[in-house]
Amino acid sequence: MNRTPLNSLHRELGARMVDFAGWEMPIQYTSIIKEHMNVRTKAGLFDVSHMGDLFLEGEGAGETIDRISTRKAVNTKVGQFKYTHIPDEEGHIMDDVIFGRLSEDRWIMVPNAGTTPMIYDWVKKHAENCTVENRSSEFACLALQGPESLNILKKITDYDVDSLKMFWGAYMKIEGLKSEALVSRTGYTGELGVEMIVPADEVVALWKKVMEAGEEYGICPVGLGARDTLRLEKGFLLSGQDFFGEQTTLNTGLEWVISWKHDFIGKEALLKQKETGDYDRLVGVIVEGRGIPRHGFDILKDGKKVGILTSGTISPVLKKGIGLGYVPPELAEVGTKLTLSGHGKEMEAEVTELPFVK
Repeated sequence: MNRTPLNSLHRELGARMVDFAGWEMPIQYTSIIKEHMNVRTKAGLFDVSHMGDLFLEGEGAGETIDRISTRKAVNTKVGQFKYTHIPDEEGHIMDDVIFGRLSEDRWIMVPNAGTTPMIYDWVKKHAENCTVENRSSEFACLALQGPESLNILKKITDYDVDSLKMFWGAYMKIEGLKSEALVSRTGYTGELGVEMIVPADEVVALWKKVMEAGEEYGICPVGLGARDTLRLEKGFLLSGQDFFGEQTTLNTGLEWVISWKHDFIGKEALLKQKETGDYDRLVGVIVEGRGIPRHGFDILKDGKKVGILTSGTISPVLKKGIGLGYVPPELAEVGTKLTLSGHGKEMEAEVTELPFVK
């Protein structure tokens, strides 16, 4: 099993460790709800070093990403980052990734942990006039998230943190570190925050520096458990669970991720799907009354199975059951009444607007 450079530190902090996509990762340090609410109200620090780090370099790097991405890449400015889907020839999502332009001819792409080898092979297969390197083992990443996150970052760098816009990044000198950190205004919580990539041998020092700087702001370490509930409250997708090789970007309702004015692998299939309009949609559902919806629950309408829940939990903010799942287009309208069934129980639910928590 893979381990991040922070594995020993997590254990010292008393984290409960679990297997996640072949990585031994902390699921919680105290309680999921406590860590969740700390991120919503103060700040939390996550180890996300299991994520991939692919680097493309050369005059054809931008065109290569353009070719495999639903989002147009060549118009990306230096320092800008974008969220995109990587579809196969049939338009099915292989992974959702973030890419960024580090210089004129140098780019970074961050795939999910379990899909990094597949995406690396896919990028190499379609690369032209550029080199592609999988340097995931050389780097580590921390996510500093929450309303106090930028105040904490300001204490450890002289960089003008307030000038960094959402989905933009820059190299910053961090107090006590030999190397500069690649810091981007990105995250998976829907809160103010940054993600910081550093050489693997410096991530322990970065962790300690951020935790020390964040003490006055009430920072706490956060595990994958709260990371999942945080992202679900915002309606963010989990790779391999909310899409798993059968869904397209249109199924997920994220058509804004598609730049139709450029050519990319899978575009023709997506255009055909869009023309028919007869495809399942991902919707958010909120439980009426008590009940905890879970991944894999059946979605019923008038006693008939019409879909499956891909994610489900109790929202710590709303204190209600929430979930994501796919239903036929005629049942995707906000206000539609549905039934969720699983573990021998049934609960009434209603299709609601996303995100669950604004």
